[in-house]
Amino acid sequence: MTVIEGSEYSIFMIEIYSEYPRTRAKAQETGAARYYTGIPCVAGHTGLRDTKRSYCLECHNARHRNWYSGNKDRVKVSSKEYREKDPDGLRNRKRKTVLARFDRDPVKVWAMHAATQIRDRSNKKNIPCSVVWQDLVAIHSVFCPIFGVELVYWNKSKKCGDSASIDRIVPELGYVPGNIVVISDRANSIKNNASAEELYRIADWLRPLEESCRTELLGKSDSV
Repeated sequence: MTVIEGSEYSIFMIEIYSEYPRTRAKAQETGAARYYTGIPCVAGHTGLRDTKRSYCLECHNARHRNWYSGNKDRVKVSSKEYREKDPDGLRNRKRKTVLARFDRDPVKVWAMHAATQIRDRSNKKNIPCSVVWQDLVAIHSVFCPIFGVELVYWNKSKKCGDSASIDRIVPELGYVPGNIVVISDRANSIKNNASAEELYRIADWLRPLEESCRTELLGKSDSV
């Protein structure tokens, strides 16, 4: 994302990334994996940078996408050969590894999987994404802030309504620190990409209609 220095949006982005170190040296000192300078890279991006190699994350992700788009057949062939060597053994090893990681640190493993999923989703929808799994761990909570149910980060069977889910507060701003919250999957499904005003309108429309139906139907059942 290209940001005009001094604009309202640039000030907003600085506020979002305020929790990150402003220099690479400070990030190395504190052990942070990412830092934010606010200075555009050669491509004009002002997002997060990697502490270890100091590259711009948006440029890095773009290079990976470009390489993959030009090497899809090569990747498919290589992946197929790897799976065919020992399909059952590979599948079992992966499952055991994942299960052991979830049992040891469910929030961390959930965050790593979620970060990969939202990055892929962002690439398909062409929306900003600079969130890393450490950001998700930092904002995770025990209870859903909307329904108050205990969030499930590890379910051996399948995803449920209480499963932890990532939601964008302002959808068009993308998955960036300060614009994401962890809520239940049920709450996220209801909210989807609606704004607060749209949700209020739905509630205002549904509440009297629901009360009317309850009164009418319950009245008929009582008369019968």
